[in-house]
Amino acid sequence: MAAGDKPNRELRAGPDSAGQTTPWLYASRSAGVRRLREPASKWKVATPGRLTLYNAVDSPYSHRVRLALEEAGAKYDIIWIDLLNKPLWYGEKVYPKANVPFLVCGGPALHRDEAPSPEAKTISESRMILDFLVDLFPNLLPEDPLLRAKARFFIETADEKFTKAFFSFVFTRGSVDEILAAVEEMQALLPAAGFAVGQWSIADAALVSPAPGLSPEEQDRGVRGRRPREDVGSAAWSEVLQDPALLGGERRAGEHGEDVERVGGIGATGPTTERIGKM
Repeated sequence: MAAGDKPNRELRAGPDSAGQTTPWLYASRSAGVRRLREPASKWKVATPGRLTLYNAVDSPYSHRVRLALEEAGAKYDIIWIDLLNKPLWYGEKVYPKANVPFLVCGGPALHRDEAPSPEAKTISESRMILDFLVDLFPNLLPEDPLLRAKARFFIETADEKFTKAFFSFVFTRGSVDEILAAVEEMQALLPAAGFAVGQWSIADAALVSPAPGLSPEEQDRGVRGRRPREDVGSAAWSEVLQDPALLGGERRAGEHGEDVERVGGIGATGPTTERIGKM
């Protein structure tokens, strides 16, 4: 670690004292960003020690974990990993598979190029991390066992249907019809208003996190200008398609100073995103 280096601590939601703004994924179209849950101080939670999340801007699986941490009001550190140029130290010292997200629990503050301490515990895979966070912050799922089961079914469906169609569309030129069919299937599981299972839960994070990943060019391949069934979210769909704040790009400084272009939304998930608190 070079002299003067500090932990790669990420901004909390909203402007900080230096006037910097919240990261792109968590930005709201309205003024500021409001948390959708009660602050963690009102909950009875376990204390596993310091939490450090290894994260990447291009990983929807990382975003769902980060959304859950933010909604829980958790205190955590974040270290960014460039998936297109993974640093050798990450696979050698931290996680041999070098995937993200990866959560370290306990031990002292970590810096880039440092291995977690021997007493720290680690968790990989976004679904496993979400389950762990629910144990720490119980209100990330409803108290009702049936609603908890419904939320987990929603996550499973999001992974098996929407996320697979999303990656097929992005990386293997999958069909537009496939991704739109997946959107319709997810919308069929949503109530007429509110969140996936009533209150905000990790189910919402699981679905909304992949949506902003498509670029305008990928949207122009056929998603923009098309919509699912007219009776499902058509007004919200129209609003999202016309909203430059959601369809336009934003830029933020990358970990090495370069600009990383991010996109604020995708039309195909407009009706769903509209129902999930305009995140």
